[in-house]
Amino acid sequence: MPTNLTNTDTWESTVVGTADGDTANAATFNSAPQDLTNRTTYLYNRSPEASQTEIPIPPALFGNINDRFDFSSSTGMSVRQSSVTDEGGAFFALPILTQDTVSLKVTIDPGTGRAGLPATLPQIELWKLGGSSAIATQTDTSGSLAAYETSHTITLSTAQSFDADQAYVLVVRGETDSNSQIGLLIERMSVTI
Repeated sequence: MPTNLTNTDTWESTVVGTADGDTANAATFNSAPQDLTNRTTYLYNRSPEASQTEIPIPPALFGNINDRFDFSSSTGMSVRQSSVTDEGGAFFALPILTQDTVSLKVTIDPGTGRAGLPATLPQIELWKLGGSSAIATQTDTSGSLAAYETSHTITLSTAQSFDADQAYVLVVRGETDSNSQIGLLIERMSVTI
């Protein structure tokens, strides 16, 4: 009667095979397949398929809705919100998304000097290039002006069925409406797949 082998995350130093004269029983014949099963599990658990990888997103504008963002060379080539007439949108190309779950992280530094939290806080969005709406969005969750006016990260995690033949972009929208001011810096961006 067949039996299932148990996967164990160990690297077997040798794979034991059978030899002439060995007793013909399950213990003898399961030894080599068990060793190979353990090695396979060990290798899989250390492969990119099993672990998540954080990939930096370069600050190269792919698109700029209503020209609300520009480069700030005084801050090490950060992307900066240069107008608060509306939230605009800075587009950044993403690597090919092949996993079913991704996490986008954008670290911003809004600067100081506001009278209160902006009426419309920044948000990040995941778009399929050519799509008519965002696949997923996350608005800044800062609960106080003090928290908002320090460097902090907005994280968007989503589970989707991604098409490896399709291009995806990260869109960063800035602050706008009452209590908003220019100068918000996009310091770092990454995608974890």
